[in-house]
Amino acid sequence: MELAQGSSPGQHCGGLESLPEAFKGHFIPPGVMEMKHTEFMQLTQGNKTLKEYLHAFNHLSRYCPKFVSTESKKIASFKRGLGP
Repeated sequence: MELAQGSSPGQHCGGLESLPEAFKGHFIPPGVMEMKHTEFMQLTQGNKTLKEYLHAFNHLSRYCPKFVSTESKKIASFKRGLGP
C-alpha cells in the first residue's frame, strides 16, 4: 500500500477512522447489518435488568454508529429503550 505524497501513516484511504466501517462493509453481510439495525431500533429494557439492557445496547450499537456517534445521541438512544 502506498501513501500519497505528503501524507502520513493512518491517513490513507480516509484514515484509520474509516477502518471499522470498511471492515464491516467487507466482512459483515448487508443482511446481517440490516437485521442488527432492526434489533437495535426495537431494543427495549422489557424484563431485562439494567445491566442486561446495557450489555445488549452496547453490543447492538456497534451496528448503528449514526445513532451513537455523539454522547447526546448515545444517551437519547439508550433512554428510548428504557422501561418506565
